[in-house]
Amino acid sequence: MTDSGQSLKEAKDEVRTGVDDLTGIMLKSASALLFAHGGAMLACLSQLKEYDTNPHLKHIGLIIAAFAAGFILAALAYIEIALGRAKLMLGVLKADPKAFLPMPLNRAALFLYISVGILLLAVLGVAWWFVWL
Repeated sequence: MTDSGQSLKEAKDEVRTGVDDLTGIMLKSASALLFAHGGAMLACLSQLKEYDTNPHLKHIGLIIAAFAAGFILAALAYIEIALGRAKLMLGVLKADPKAFLPMPLNRAALFLYISVGILLLAVLGVAWWFVWL
């Protein structure tokens, strides 16, 4: 193999490793958000049986809707990350720099940020509601 062929292979391996690391971190983040939103939504749904007897559960539907929206966004981010990873890896395989512009993971990152924001707002809303008890 020629020297330029070897350097191209090394560059591809380095970029491939970077893509794997980046998408791995993003997939772990999406999984954590799916787990957090799903668990919180399940906890809220389990409290619905006491809805008639507990006046403090008056607006629990808004909290359930917030957790559901965050769950959906995290699921969409997971799908976007998987698709973006495939596009990036294909670009690495073909040595095509156009695969990186625009970055296919931008929309997934936006979904993750919004999902985290919803989670934080919902948790703060629950804490604010129950801090006065």
